[in-house]
Amino acid sequence: MSYKLEITLKAFNFKKFSHLKLILVKLKKLDFFNQIHITNQQLPTSKKLFTVLKSPHVYKKSREQFQFQVFQRKIIIKHNTLLTLLYIDIFIKQYLIQGATLKSKLSQL
Repeated sequence: MSYKLEITLKAFNFKKFSHLKLILVKLKKLDFFNQIHITNQQLPTSKKLFTVLKSPHVYKKSREQFQFQVFQRKIIIKHNTLLTLLYIDIFIKQYLIQGATLKSKLSQL
């Protein structure tokens, strides 16, 4: 039987994903985890634009715009044993980077 762990990450800075990728590469080099299969998918970036008036009373033409971006990645890890995937999930949650959110889903293939 084979199992699949899907991890969806959301962050405001795309550099945070490279840190997690380095952790997963180091984890795969260990003898215990050498049979895991890791794939990485890039999901679309959501962008929101906010416009703020500089002056509250007059001068409506003077405005300031701010952009809010959320970068998303999906990491799929496949392995034969359920216990190994649960251990990887706990390991990733412990070393989660500040400013990133994680959503994990475990399923059977």
